[in-house]
Amino acid sequence: CLWYNPLKNSYNSTPGWIPIAYLHQVFHQCTSLLDKVKLRKVIEFHSREPSKPLFTEHNLLTVQNLYRLRCIMELVKIVKTREPAPLHGTLYISKQNTNRFITPDPSIYFFYQAPMLWNNFRKSTHNLGLEQDENLIKNILKNSLLSAQQQNLDYWSNINFTEFLAADIGKTG
Repeated sequence: CLWYNPLKNSYNSTPGWIPIAYLHQVFHQCTSLLDKVKLRKVIEFHSREPSKPLFTEHNLLTVQNLYRLRCIMELVKIVKTREPAPLHGTLYISKQNTNRFITPDPSIYFFYQAPMLWNNFRKSTHNLGLEQDENLIKNILKNSLLSAQQQNLDYWSNINFTEFLAADIGKTG
């Protein structure tokens, strides 16, 4: 089943978008040409409505970046408290660099994603380590994600969801 996203004016097979069949049904139920023109205008209006300026203006993180923030913060808590023990036992910290994780085989699971995200985050903040206060780590991480997310101010791009940018450490969010 194809789905339509009016914000992107594109089609996809991902649920959560407006089903194409539904749009066709609504379109064909319009009784007059005027109703069809109105429906097209609504769809066109929403497809042109940019969301990035709102995220930038209010310093909001996207869902992708919230996921990255939560993964790293959960990892930090597990390392610091050593609980839950079964999760802590699956994490391997490098013997040469105690602020770097040895990642398992790539997968979609937390055991790979969180250490991989931490290692990538550490590349942008060389002096930050696991021994630092959790609130400091969280503030630096959030500012780093916001900095990356605010690249290319007019449109969303891949860098907004995959990179960590060096953030001002003195700035707290």
